[in-house]
Amino acid sequence: MQTCTLSNQNVIARTFASDLEYCKNFSRRLKGLSFNYAVPGNIEANKQNCIVYDCPEFNITSLKQFESSYHYYSIYARIFPTENMTCIPKEGIYMFSEERLNYTNAILKCEKYGGKLVNINTEESTNRATNVITKSKMNKNKLLMAYAGLNDISQEGKFITVNDEPLNCASFRSWAPGEPKSKYSNEDCVTIDSMRYWRVQQCNKTFPYICEIIPSGPLNLTQAYCTNMEDEGE
Repeated sequence: MQTCTLSNQNVIARTFASDLEYCKNFSRRLKGLSFNYAVPGNIEANKQNCIVYDCPEFNITSLKQFESSYHYYSIYARIFPTENMTCIPKEGIYMFSEERLNYTNAILKCEKYGGKLVNINTEESTNRATNVITKSKMNKNKLLMAYAGLNDISQEGKFITVNDEPLNCASFRSWAPGEPKSKYSNEDCVTIDSMRYWRVQQCNKTFPYICEIIPSGPLNLTQAYCTNMEDEGE
């Protein structure tokens, strides 16, 4: 366990913060995913004590820059991201899993990791999901599909997102030619592919999947560690 350290992530801004809340709000405005903060008085006068980063640390052991005055905070403090997770700077953390699961089990596995199936109802979110797929080790210049958070299980043709938002409330679509189709029963669950297309699949079919991790901070590193230890003891 390491404390009193500076992050090695890319710095997007620095400022003087009168208190932790100011630093937290400053980071939020800039879409920072983590930050370092030092209490005024513990460092040189007028020194910038709030440092904002575009991504969180994926490995707490990488926090090697000892700095006794600073504490590290992350909006993903309740999880320690794994090597399967990808940070899209100033956007969030996503996980592409090569494990092939049906739609229901993919939802449950994302929840286990502290997330949900990736939302794709905007051009930006579709581009992010495609970016995660193309960065995966499975992407070997072939079409790769993964489950996303979109389905019409409740009512045929009425697609809803993982956040229970009707797709017809959004203007963006990225259906593959001929989609959305409904040739077979249970063809209600959507995959996104490495060509940026959405496709409807039978929900009992197994595919890789993409999780969008839900923020849970900011907590400092010590609080995050203790929280995880408590969760493991339950």
